[in-house]
Amino acid sequence: MGKTRSITGIVLTAALLLGGCGGNNNKNGNQNGTTQTDNQTTNTESTNDNNGDNTANNTATGNGTATSTGNDSAAMKQKLDEIDYAEFDLSVDYGKDQEYEIEIDQENGTVEAKVEDELNNRFLHGQEAFDDIYPKLQQLTITKDTKLQDAIQQVLTTFDLADNYTQFDLEIKFQDNTKIDFEDKK
Repeated sequence: MGKTRSITGIVLTAALLLGGCGGNNNKNGNQNGTTQTDNQTTNTESTNDNNGDNTANNTATGNGTATSTGNDSAAMKQKLDEIDYAEFDLSVDYGKDQEYEIEIDQENGTVEAKVEDELNNRFLHGQEAFDDIYPKLQQLTITKDTKLQDAIQQVLTTFDLADNYTQFDLEIKFQDNTKIDFEDKK
C-alpha cells in the first residue's frame, strides 16, 4: 500500500513537471503564446499597465476581425488626444435590420473601437476599427455649436452613408468632457 502511494506520488510529480516545462511550443515551433494555422493567426500577450492589471490581449483571425488593448490602446489614445473628440458613438438605422454603427470609447485610459456595418457586412474591432474610423474623424468639423442638419450632413458625407435613414443618433464627448447628442428620426 505504501509502495503504491509512493509510485502514484512520483507519477503525479513527473506529470506536473513535464506539463509545466513543455507547454509553449506549437506545431509551427513558435513560442510565447503565438499559434499559426493556415487561415488564422492568434497572438495573446499579457503586460501590466500602470495599475498592475493585465490588459494586453491581441487577437487577429482569418475573418478580418481584430481586438486590441494594451499597447495598441495607448497609441489609439495618443491619436485621439490630437483631435477634438474623446469619444464618438454613431448609429444610423436604415430599417429592415440594416444599421451602421461605430464607436470609439475610452474608460480608465483604455480605448475601445468597433465598426458594425450591416450595410456592407463589415465588423471590425480594436485597432483595425480605430484605423478605419480615425481618418474620418479627422475630417469632421463638428463642434458644440454645430446645427443638427449640418452635423448629420457632415457625418453622412464623411462616412459615405445614404440620407434615407430611419433614425440617426450621434453622441460626441469632446476633450473638455462636454457631451453633445444629435438625434433625428424620419
